[in-house]
Amino acid sequence: MLFASLGLALMSVFSLCFVDSTPVSNGFVGEVDDTPIAQTCDENGNVTDLYSKDFSPSSAGSTTFYSPDPSDYIDPLLIFGSDDRTVLTDEDDYKKFPYRTVCLIHTGRDNDGDGDVDVWGVGTGVLVGPKTVLTASHLIYGDSWPVSVYVYPGGHNDSNGSLVAPYGEIRSRQWTIGVYFRTKDHADDWAIISLDTAIGEEIGYMGVSSSLSNGDTVRLYGYHGDLETQLGYGPGIVSNVETFKFCHNCDAIAGSSGGPITKGTSTVVGIHSGGYSSTLDQACKVSDYIVGWIEEEIEKS
Repeated sequence: MLFASLGLALMSVFSLCFVDSTPVSNGFVGEVDDTPIAQTCDENGNVTDLYSKDFSPSSAGSTTFYSPDPSDYIDPLLIFGSDDRTVLTDEDDYKKFPYRTVCLIHTGRDNDGDGDVDVWGVGTGVLVGPKTVLTASHLIYGDSWPVSVYVYPGGHNDSNGSLVAPYGEIRSRQWTIGVYFRTKDHADDWAIISLDTAIGEEIGYMGVSSSLSNGDTVRLYGYHGDLETQLGYGPGIVSNVETFKFCHNCDAIAGSSGGPITKGTSTVVGIHSGGYSSTLDQACKVSDYIVGWIEEEIEKS
């Protein structure tokens, strides 16, 4: 069993914008209107605070997945037990649904302030709308905002270590994050990446749901660091479910941060965040508020 670490080990001393360290309560619970619960930043470092009044919970509590061609689904994933992780090694599998909706994410940071990227970080995300990627807050904001964010649906390294991007390199110019950088609470470790291109209309995207209970069987998809930037997935069981976070025992290490945790093959119920104990990992739960935000993003696409 591999235990989780917080996806990226990026410690940047350069900050595009000043962010105060005043703690706020986790998730969306009990927030007052004058306390930011999230922030949006663009590639130029322009930051906008978001407040509880800016978020409306979804009345439905879920969105459905969308695949233009259901005939090219993967086969049902039925391996549980000791064979915990399955690694995609066939190039054709990365073009099948829902694998192709899982995104390799590269975040570039400027450590010396010269305007150029000095350090690239790697993590995982998932398409949940035509132009919307769901991932972890700590993948986007470390000690500073990134200057570049690139998304590669179905991206991976081939046997020679070269990047393969079956659906191209897609740039993002705006990111919205929960305030994990302040609270260090997994409930706040969510982020939404807005893409320039509506790639989800071409290759489909996963649905999201706030429905989750203790004992549910789930699956974590991620670019685990020991897999040489190949996609892996593995099963787990949910426990300690709260309104905005939960625990699971899916195998996960650095690089899997931001990876979707799904019920079935294509309904996202959580975002992998990091370690909780020697036997459990923790995730940000997809709440009705996150579902509502994604619904708004899909409507704008």
